[in-house]
Amino acid sequence: MNGILLINKPTGISSNAVLQRIRHSCGKPKAGHAGTLDPLATGMLPICFGQATKVNQFLLDKAKYYTVKLRLGVQTDTEDREGNIISHQDISDNQYTLAHIEQVLQNYLGKQQQIPPQYSALKHQGKPMYEYARKGIKVSKPAREITIHQLDIIDFDFPFVTCSVHCSKGTYIRSLVRDIGKDLGCGAVLEELHRDWSEPFVKGEGRGKNDGLPMLELNQCLELSQSQIEEWLLPIDYAIQDFLSLSLDEQEANRLKFGQRILLSDLQLDEYTEVNQTTQKLCRIYNNKEELIAIGEIIENVLKTKRLVCDDF
Repeated sequence: MNGILLINKPTGISSNAVLQRIRHSCGKPKAGHAGTLDPLATGMLPICFGQATKVNQFLLDKAKYYTVKLRLGVQTDTEDREGNIISHQDISDNQYTLAHIEQVLQNYLGKQQQIPPQYSALKHQGKPMYEYARKGIKVSKPAREITIHQLDIIDFDFPFVTCSVHCSKGTYIRSLVRDIGKDLGCGAVLEELHRDWSEPFVKGEGRGKNDGLPMLELNQCLELSQSQIEEWLLPIDYAIQDFLSLSLDEQEANRLKFGQRILLSDLQLDEYTEVNQTTQKLCRIYNNKEELIAIGEIIENVLKTKRLVCDDF
């Protein structure tokens, strides 16, 4: 099995549990998921099978689109509704109007520094932070740069606010909600979270331009045979379609296979002019059979292998 499966993750189950159930149902092939969703969260979870696991890291770097429902006036130790309440305020809709909340949200657009939540899978001395948090041990992690591309209110039913969020990799939505609540002065927790989709599994500009890619429900997937699941797989290169595409002849492909670097000027490529002028550093490399064989990297007019995708060519 080689390819990418898009699963609509249900609530109440971890991303890894989803992965293991699917692997068990189709013969335990090599597989990994691209982008963890908390058990509370739902939505798109890409599962990479076989050789597609070699492009998994590039999916993790992509932007994400979420629908986020937050509750005002409450704070919990986990920053979502499933945690223990540590603060509760009696607030009214006269204090927190739609206009006021929209004004605060505008402060979160663009690049910013975000402190990860205590309950996260980030490692500290080899252990996830949530293991320390469950024991009451507070671990501090430095703030990380994230980017919020879009943050719009799509529904307001006090004390609940539902927003659409388009954000960069590494963004913790729970922490975003926490910070919004802090700036409003009343606290806030994550009530519901749904990942609508992850790039590059999106078409067009802005939200709502889904290109109709098939996404399976978990229960539906578990009822399918391995051959039926394979019919739902997207090709490996779908994950890196924004990379520059290069096609090599047999001799050039073998040079890359054995770790040799190639001067771009030595390649017999129609795309050479485009390659020479582009600022794109990563590329997908095909052999003369139009098979994806590697992820390449261009550094100062030199092409080298960053990751082999297919070992047998």
